Amino acid sequence: MLRSNTPRHQLLALVGFAAAVCLVAPASADVLVYKDGDRLQGHLVSDDGTTLVFQSPRFGELRVPVGQAKVQREPHPKPVAAAPSANTAATPAAKAAAPAAPPAAPPASASPASTAVAENGEHAARVEQRAQIGRVEQQLRKFFGPWHGRLAASTELVQGDSSRRSVLAELRIGRKWAIDELRMEATYEFRSTEGRTDTDLIRSNASWHHDLSARWFLLAHPRLELNRHYQYLPQDSNMQYLLLHQELGAGAFLIKSKKGKLSLGISGNQYDLWTLSSPYFHESKFNPAVFIEAELNLRWGIRLTERGVRYISLNDRSAGWESEFELGKKLTETLTLALHHDVRFNDPDLRVQDNSTWRMLLGFDF
Repeated sequence: MLRSNTPRHQLLALVGFAAAVCLVAPASADVLVYKDGDRLQGHLVSDDGTTLVFQSPRFGELRVPVGQAKVQREPHPKPVAAAPSANTAATPAAKAAAPAAPPAAPPASASPASTAVAENGEHAARVEQRAQIGRVEQQLRKFFGPWHGRLAASTELVQGDSSRRSVLAELRIGRKWAIDELRMEATYEFRSTEGRTDTDLIRSNASWHHDLSARWFLLAHPRLELNRHYQYLPQDSNMQYLLLHQELGAGAFLIKSKKGKLSLGISGNQYDLWTLSSPYFHESKFNPAVFIEAELNLRWGIRLTERGVRYISLNDRSAGWESEFELGKKLTETLTLALHHDVRFNDPDLRVQDNSTWRMLLGFDF
């Protein structure tokens, strides 16, 4: 007796259909969508609530802050039925039900196609730039670990009746714990006019805040300043000095929220000054002070910080003050443009240089 091959044919047909569906319906992929609309395909590796770790086949592993992008999952496209082969004859009923083929569309002009190619090229360039910045940021984060900060610089070169040149470099680094916050900063500033040095200054400082409660805190703020070119009076010769300023205080938060904080406090300030050129001497003084600190996070990535200190002399009742103000705007997730203003007037030691400086800084955040 002859056996029918119909079941075998049906099984082969089902296997072929499943393979065709798998080919025309690829697996879904994650899409990293930046705030400016740029999109990048790949898959999400991890999300800890602050940083998205995204793997791209083209750009590798990227680390993006949660506020700068989001991840979407592409839906499965609908499977497309395979066209019948040329050897397969259509039935008369299928021929009757098949609609007439629509007329062929006119060929598209070259202009829209060229525009699409240019837009795709610009998109790829932006994504490549983001990837490069992300790789640099990733290396910095790996090097500094839980520490975060900013590397900023500012320069000026003026040619005219008199040539002027100035360079400023600044490094900030900080870390937060549950009830403690530590910030450190180092700055180098150099200025010259007609090849003559006007300023050659190195500053470093640290700030430690320890919260005693939701309102009260302790403060330690040591500062070190090395001035290698200073004239107390125009007729004096250049001198060099080293200043150590140690500030210990306590304060209270008047406002403390996610949008910012405002605090007020009192502190004691110990000054030690050493001259590094003739005449050599050492002076030491102590002065109380009142300080105010403010941090405000505004819309559009704008951040404002201010710290002002009012000193009171215990000997002659004279007063001096300092102020440090900064207004910063985040251009991207890693680049910040900041306007910085420093003022220092009539510090307890008159040999320390008074100043009022405005500067524009471009910084790289990590």
